[in-house]
Amino acid sequence: MGFKDFVKAEGPCNFKRSGNADQARILTHAKQCRHLPRNLKVIASDAAADGALGANVKKDGPVTGGNAIPKSASVSTPSSSQSKLTHDFTAQGKKEVADEINHRIMQLICCDGIPPHILDSPRWKNLMEYCCRNGPNRTYTPVSSSLMATSIIPNEASLVRKLTLEQLKNERNLTVTFDGGSIRKPQSVYTTHITTEDRITYFWNGDEASDQSHDAEYVNEVIDKTVTAVGGPSKVASLNSDNAGNVRKGRQDYTLAHLTVLNTRDSPHAFHNTIGEINKLSWIQPMISTAAKVIKYLRKSNISSSALKKDAAESRELERSKGLISVGGTRFATHYSSLASLEPHLRAIQRLVENGTIEIKANKTVKSFFTSRSDVNTFEITMYQYLAIVGPIARSLWSLESTVANAADVYVFWLAIAATLKNLFLDEQAVSKLGLTSERIQDIIRIVNKRYKDFIDDSPTDIYFSAFYLDPRFAHSNILKTPTTGSTTTGFTIRVPTASSTNNNGILHPKAFQRAKTFLKTVLQNEVDALSEYGDKALLHNLFQTRYHRKDELVEAFKSQLLAFGRNQFPFKSGRNQDTDPLKWWKRLTQDENADVLATINVKIFAVLPNSMPDERTVSEFTRQNSALRGNQSVSTLVDIVQVGQWYKVHSPRIAGEPVKPPRRPVVKFRDMTRELQNGGEVDSERDEDSSDEEDVAECRVLDWEVSDTAFALDEDIDLAAPVLRDMISETGPPIGEQSNVKGKASSTAFQSSSKPDVPDYDF
Repeated sequence: MGFKDFVKAEGPCNFKRSGNADQARILTHAKQCRHLPRNLKVIASDAAADGALGANVKKDGPVTGGNAIPKSASVSTPSSSQSKLTHDFTAQGKKEVADEINHRIMQLICCDGIPPHILDSPRWKNLMEYCCRNGPNRTYTPVSSSLMATSIIPNEASLVRKLTLEQLKNERNLTVTFDGGSIRKPQSVYTTHITTEDRITYFWNGDEASDQSHDAEYVNEVIDKTVTAVGGPSKVASLNSDNAGNVRKGRQDYTLAHLTVLNTRDSPHAFHNTIGEINKLSWIQPMISTAAKVIKYLRKSNISSSALKKDAAESRELERSKGLISVGGTRFATHYSSLASLEPHLRAIQRLVENGTIEIKANKTVKSFFTSRSDVNTFEITMYQYLAIVGPIARSLWSLESTVANAADVYVFWLAIAATLKNLFLDEQAVSKLGLTSERIQDIIRIVNKRYKDFIDDSPTDIYFSAFYLDPRFAHSNILKTPTTGSTTTGFTIRVPTASSTNNNGILHPKAFQRAKTFLKTVLQNEVDALSEYGDKALLHNLFQTRYHRKDELVEAFKSQLLAFGRNQFPFKSGRNQDTDPLKWWKRLTQDENADVLATINVKIFAVLPNSMPDERTVSEFTRQNSALRGNQSVSTLVDIVQVGQWYKVHSPRIAGEPVKPPRRPVVKFRDMTRELQNGGEVDSERDEDSSDEEDVAECRVLDWEVSDTAFALDEDIDLAAPVLRDMISETGPPIGEQSNVKGKASSTAFQSSSKPDVPDYDF
């Protein structure tokens, strides 16, 4: 709710006691609140008046949106049997009107960052007196910041938590994310968020933890409190966080105790750490350091900044229309964003320094750099190398920050990075133009291989490859090798081991099938076992009650359905193309008796949110709300403010004119990946201005000698040279569903009840 909406809604409140136009205006403003004030009784005189009222409301009323609407957001239907508008001037009526005004003020504080201490300002009180000096609100007394912070906002936060639980009551396959942070006070906080399978995210809690050791045991307690609050582990598909030692151990301990909950890591952090390790290479680090100093100086020198902007306008170079982006300590791929913004300005800055338009006096290092053409030339060569190499990784990282990313997207973006870099390194002309030596190429290959192995191969579960194999966009595509085709790559080849002696029975990609099956059988067995532990809350309970009635029948049905999928048979052939939403596709198949068990398991897999960005965004909001002017705020106050603000900005009805940001699916066009990418950074931002150009890069448990530095060795089942890999999500890419000609129809998987012991056989 913006300030103009508050003033418009609140006054001056000098309206007539009757009249259809005034009735419509009051009702319209009331609809912008959570509920219609009980002391406002809107009454229409006849059918014509009702029609006029409805027309006015339709024209002037707010646009509603969001994902969850509080029950209190309803509007009463006016009666048509009376003919006047009355206002309750009793003490109770005045209190309810005051509550509505305070509610709007609370939204200004929580949604728009208005500092609470403003409520104690004489000018604020004077504004309130002016807005309410006429009409029924003239007796309103402005509340203090103390009352707002200790009573009104906490009460609203309590309501938000109750409404959150109401929204989550019938949800399952939830992803719980968590992360630690700190505020200015200083105090520590661990946030937890809950994301539904339809990617609606709720900020659940912020646990103040300043007086506790943040060890794995504490993290486990934070997780358990959140999971218990939303209904227990049977409703949770996955835990997700970054991979710091304490949270990794806490996540691991919880998932080992509750086997149906999958253990996943935050994927953007993995790509960020890959970039961070590249930044520390001996041939890149000096360029990174110089760029940070140059940009910092130019952005802080008003004269230099003005001269650069003037020159850009006169040159009419479109790519120079954007300003410089500073290196920040709280943004992913910040050095790439910063260098991408510097690249089109570099030679212009050198020219302006040489002709005296920009005089660099205060920084000898920057002056020396721009007065040495050889230094600029060396810098520029390394900068172009860096942009070409890191571009695919940065683009992948930003894409995977999406709230609708899934585990398959994570795997595909690793392939995208390797395929794009491999294509670059095999292009002799591009390598020569960039001045890339074989040693530098080997550095990059080794880092990508190492970070891939750490994230994918050494993951607690094989969810990423398995989701890729099960994704209708990629299943049975030529990204996967077949026993007869092997690799189509040249140059950096991948050795294919001898084919397994396993009876493939018409499976299109037998090795990939076996790998995915191993993961799926573990998930299946844990869910079947959960039937005894969780009862009617278990994932497979409905199928167990309505169709199969025995655990071994569930397992046999799963086995048959997985074979049909591996053979690309009915019912898994239809509805597959590059734009298919895998979650919706598998949800549809849960209603098909030839796919229901496999589909139910796979809905859970594709419901998993593979990032902990909800927590990153909330911590950023903490930073915004907890400015230096509000440094005395406690964690509990900040949590309440941010929780209420997120509810009204995301889940409640929209204020008229408030923009709605639809979620975006991760998208990659590989032909654009080496171009300048300006997204992901902030132009001319003061945030993080004084941050160091050094990055904290999480250590990798995989050692350099454990991976190849001569070939991208991601997975033996993948053909990085497959044309579809570079175009798989572009608008011109070939429909993946048309790449297989295997036909067939699976037989029905109906089962008859048996008297033999109900002991499932997972040896298949």
